Amino acid sequence: VVHLPRGERLYQYQDCFYGLDFYLKSRMPVVGNQGELAFGIAKLDPAERRLHFPTTAEFLGDIRQGAERYCLAEGAGHVEGLRAQIPRIRILWDNGKFYMLYLSGH
Repeated sequence: VVHLPRGERLYQYQDCFYGLDFYLKSRMPVVGNQGELAFGIAKLDPAERRLHFPTTAEFLGDIRQGAERYCLAEGAGHVEGLRAQIPRIRILWDNGKFYMLYLSGH
């Protein structure tokens, strides 16, 4: 069983996994995929937008500067894409399609 450390946010990488916010009782930031939410996201205060809807560049930049992040990703291609850009990536859980990852710049 994989547990998210208390106080850590779980990011949705390049996708929006509908329903997880509800079931986890926690707001999960969506990285790099605004989809049909783009119109409303554009109206958010920039700091609020970055907190809940960071771009891929912002997300990766934070990690490169030493931040640690936990995220969900769909598909081995996303995992390999992240592995090519982030010094430390650890697969915490997967079922062959979905992956829970730990990312760190150190």
